[in-house]
Amino acid sequence: MQGCRSNRYAAALLIFPILFAGCGGKDKGFDHPRQDLTASASEPNRAVFTVAGYNTDLQDIAISTNGFGVASGIGLIIFTPDFGRTWYRANEMESAPPEFNAVLLSGPGQAWVVSRSLLLYTPDRGNTWTKATPMPGKFFYYGTSASIPGSYYQMQPPTYGVSIFRTADGGLSWTPLPSPLPRNDYSSICFANEQCGWVAGSHGMLVMTTDGGQSWRTNNLAPGLNTVQMQFIDPLNGWIRYSAANGGGILKTTDGGISRKGLGKVPT
Repeated sequence: MQGCRSNRYAAALLIFPILFAGCGGKDKGFDHPRQDLTASASEPNRAVFTVAGYNTDLQDIAISTNGFGVASGIGLIIFTPDFGRTWYRANEMESAPPEFNAVLLSGPGQAWVVSRSLLLYTPDRGNTWTKATPMPGKFFYYGTSASIPGSYYQMQPPTYGVSIFRTADGGLSWTPLPSPLPRNDYSSICFANEQCGWVAGSHGMLVMTTDGGQSWRTNNLAPGLNTVQMQFIDPLNGWIRYSAANGGGILKTTDGGISRKGLGKVPT
């Protein structure tokens, strides 16, 4: 599940499949990426990259206003310094690779890449990557998450208390937000800054905080509406996308989620 990207830096969210193919060679790991990818146009809204030795599809991509971008997929992380004109491979392919299914930008050159079992962070435009330390307590996989400049937020699975953990040091340490969330199956989290955040999921539940998680206010959507994605560009203005099972539409808010206006269904 995709998280909420830092709105200031995630200027482009490009949702299209990217196929990798090629032959020969591996790189040495996270610290010394090399440019071993070439791209060519194949059909509208689809790019074909040649990567040494592996075939894989990308799952997510985000590109910032300064040209830095990251894309990820099954066992593969690549990054670009120039709006996608050139791409560099950031990691070594593994025999049983994790599926990196989310990319979150959090600053001019900072990014997070998330898989179920692994969370990686770069502070320097993709030149180096570090693994986050394990989450505290009963935390068995990474899932719904959000990022803003200076902070990354990770949702705890609902079976284990429905808490949100925050790191401000690139994943070296984790601190739970002060107040736990109402029990629910949550699928989307977004923060506009360190004080204002929203969490939503199944059963039409929408909760929000204006004090950095000291307290949460419930302001539910229509009963039975399942949220799959949120994006807030500031503490007041945001969009909420609900699932195809509920019609696949988008809601807009201009008052921080207190009231919402429907914008219609998402084209298929």
